Amino acid sequence: MERELKPMNSIQGDTENPTFSIGMETGMGKTYVYMKIMFEQNKRYGWCKFIISSPALRFAKGLKSFETMQEHFATEYGKHAQFFFINSE
Repeated sequence: MERELKPMNSIQGDTENPTFSIGMETGMGKTYVYMKIMFEQNKRYGWCKFIISSPALRFAKGLKSFETMQEHFATEYGKHAQFFFINSE
């Protein structure tokens, strides 16, 4: 199902410490979307620290995606991201 979402012109709520939440079905490209959003927020607002919280098993697959997409985003944005996994168990 496609939905046409209109872009917002400004951040609503707490502009000093905004929070965002993204939910998508499995296999829909979440990791790519997360990375794209992080690079765009860095480019537009200078934000440089992001946290992705996910069940460990699912994120292990996503972590591999971060590695394989690293060059794609480096080409597009001219910089590499540093990322790491913290096991909370």
